[in-house]
Amino acid sequence: MTPVRTIETIHNNQNLIHENVRRRIRSINIYVTIQEMALKSDDLSTDKLFQTAFNGFYRFRRNIYQRCIFYSIMERERNNKDNISSFGQLLNEVADRSGWIEVSFVSKMMATLDDRIAPYDKLVCDHLCLKSLPYSRSKKDRIARGIENFNSVQEHLNRILELPQTHDVLMSWNEAFPVFADFRDIKKLDLMLWLMR
Repeated sequence: MTPVRTIETIHNNQNLIHENVRRRIRSINIYVTIQEMALKSDDLSTDKLFQTAFNGFYRFRRNIYQRCIFYSIMERERNNKDNISSFGQLLNEVADRSGWIEVSFVSKMMATLDDRIAPYDKLVCDHLCLKSLPYSRSKKDRIARGIENFNSVQEHLNRILELPQTHDVLMSWNEAFPVFADFRDIKKLDLMLWLMR
């Protein structure tokens, strides 16, 4: 879908989006809490309260070994803000160390640590007309496709932000939900697409 068509779809579905914000206010507040906890935690690799919130909200169901790997990488990246790894580097590292290709969860790690990044989400990808990740391909192909899709989501949302009509949609969001007005615009767009269900 083109950026213009996407913002028109969001504009035409504002009532649905606003209704779903009201229905899912608890989930959105948990999302905000996770972002805040990630900033304030002494060590994400050992912070059980943060990990429980993240695991529950994102349904991160992996064994203890895989979660230890994930959260140790997350803590390292949080402390390495000046030289943060790319999505592809992190996806490959998680796959190499845990055996799992975690496109969605690596994107959620990055989006938790950097508010300029939108997470990879199937619902958002569907609205952007991006193909789902093929599960029958080789590891190398799945990682390459995951990187391509993640980058496509970021690029698409950033192109939408450049459109003049996006300003009106964002202003409507800010007026309707002033408590969430401080979200970065890319996060607002991502959330609006996620709420169009």
